Amino acid sequence: LFSKMPFPVACVTSPESHFGEFVCKICLDVVEAPVAVTPCSHVFCRACLVDWFRAQPNSTSGDPTTTGDGSGGQQQLQTSKCPACQTPLKFSDIRDSDLKTQNPLAWRLLNNLECSCPLALETGIECAWRGAYSEVQAHLTMTDTHTAGASWCRFAPVACLTAHASE
Repeated sequence: LFSKMPFPVACVTSPESHFGEFVCKICLDVVEAPVAVTPCSHVFCRACLVDWFRAQPNSTSGDPTTTGDGSGGQQQLQTSKCPACQTPLKFSDIRDSDLKTQNPLAWRLLNNLECSCPLALETGIECAWRGAYSEVQAHLTMTDTHTAGASWCRFAPVACLTAHASE
């Protein structure tokens, strides 16, 4: 199971012509690693595309790579259409794809997008940080103003809230 922390398009300061192809057509945020690449070269957050396949009418409730064939066995699933261009798409075509290995240049372009700190948008807390998309996570987890008492922040680790007997 994949978890997703979306990165809002509003926090990208690069021109739209530089990041438009890196917007997931399902969640409409900047694609989140791991990134899925379809045979038609569209990129999606892997979590979004897996969830999208599961929601298709011919999907089972579990693994989108197999479905019951009515005889008690399993058969390979699942064909549908690309959410961006409607090209026929097999789940197996995207399962092992990865932008970093399939298109290193695109991976570098994505990671070099200029961004602002998402906390200002999310919480109204001012932060003047600007940097590359690849540096956002480090900024959020290494900056004292973001990690100290940051239980409200979905971008930073949350401190343990359980009362311990030894305290």
